[in-house]
Amino acid sequence: MRIGLGYVAVAALLFSVTHAEAGSAPGWYGSALVGYNIQQDTELSFDATTKVKTDYKQGWIYGAALGREWGPVWFLGAVRNEYEISIRESLVNTHKVGGATLTGSEGNIVSTSGMVNLYNDFETDTRWIPYIGFGAGFSEVKFKNFRTQGLGTVLNDDDLVFAYQGMAGATYALTNHISIAAEYRYFATEKPSLTSEANFTAPVEYNSHGLLARLNVRF
Repeated sequence: MRIGLGYVAVAALLFSVTHAEAGSAPGWYGSALVGYNIQQDTELSFDATTKVKTDYKQGWIYGAALGREWGPVWFLGAVRNEYEISIRESLVNTHKVGGATLTGSEGNIVSTSGMVNLYNDFETDTRWIPYIGFGAGFSEVKFKNFRTQGLGTVLNDDDLVFAYQGMAGATYALTNHISIAAEYRYFATEKPSLTSEANFTAPVEYNSHGLLARLNVRF
């Protein structure tokens, strides 16, 4: 059901782009992105009775995108869309049970995502162009080698789930073909279903905040 809903959302986003009446100045561009990933706490059930809350160190986001500028579309102003692949990774800071930190907390969380993004650019007649955007797609979320001293590895599993994100930022044009951007993102997925080493399966909430720098090259 999760994957089915995801296909519907991505198909709707693609339809809205490919069936729009494009205005002037269309063009393709490539984009490289890198930034900080602020992973939100997760709460996992490692067995039927124990809930472990995990917080994370500051991590990284990196990825690439291929985009197309469509110019003015309907009432939206300047519109562009992207096809993006990105990776988010954060190391475990601590595992806690009942507020008590478990000794030897280790592990990392990795999300590898394929997204379709739609942006609305706000023309300002300057080199600065603020924008907002929304994306939908899929993410393989991995909880890798979650372990503590004495217990060893308690979780090492992954799940493919529907993902979505919201973006806001500003682009600065260095030349007619090259621009840079600063961007904020909120990224979340449907709850991955994970199975612990004790063979207990439970869903877990996944979401993060990102602060990114981007380099865009227009073809």
